[in-house]
Amino acid sequence: MRLYGRSMLDYYHGKMGRLVIERDDGYRDTTECRGLFAQYREWRDDERMAIRFARGRILDVGCGPGRVALYLQRKGLRVTAIDMSSEALEVAKARGVREALLMDARHLTFPPRSFDTFIMFGNNFGICGDFPATRRFLRRIAEVARSKALLIASTRNPGSWIPHHAAYVMKNVREGRPPGLIKLRMEYRGKVGSWFPLLLLSPDDAMRICLSAGWEVTKVIPCRGGIEDFSFIAEKRS
Repeated sequence: MRLYGRSMLDYYHGKMGRLVIERDDGYRDTTECRGLFAQYREWRDDERMAIRFARGRILDVGCGPGRVALYLQRKGLRVTAIDMSSEALEVAKARGVREALLMDARHLTFPPRSFDTFIMFGNNFGICGDFPATRRFLRRIAEVARSKALLIASTRNPGSWIPHHAAYVMKNVREGRPPGLIKLRMEYRGKVGSWFPLLLLSPDDAMRICLSAGWEVTKVIPCRGGIEDFSFIAEKRS
């Protein structure tokens, strides 16, 4: 993820910040960091609706350059932002994020009952990898969550209906893996990062995996642009 952070840092300093994301079947996509710096009015409509549920003390998981943390700070909420990339945190702090910590979401070190809301936008809900790893993460945040805490996340359906994704999804199904489990690596300015897993989920799978780990999805908010992207709200079960 350091290459991702480096692209954010370059973008912050006025450079292009364009990187290539490669899937392990050879599919490649070029993306820019501009969306990670977007103002609230430029967010996806499902994220704009979902963020209204945020309350209390908040943990922004995978904060990047801080678009979510900065928005919530301006609303008067206390936000702790974490990221695995020191470069991303450098940008977040420079932009005004007050509490920004270098931390792996899979190894949270907060004491019990620390947070009322957890935010995981930009597919960050899938950063732990497969179903068992994601369940472990959900159980861990339940330990540092206060009573009736909320998880607010955005993700996307596995693209089983999209030609350049369908074969990959079907291969996962045939081989007994989650349909939306993909393996990626990043390439930026001639450097190539390590492979890492990312889990994309349908709303049904999000409901199942949350329920199995002590959280109940109470609301699914589809993106107005189609069925691919959506946000959801889950509440910690008593």
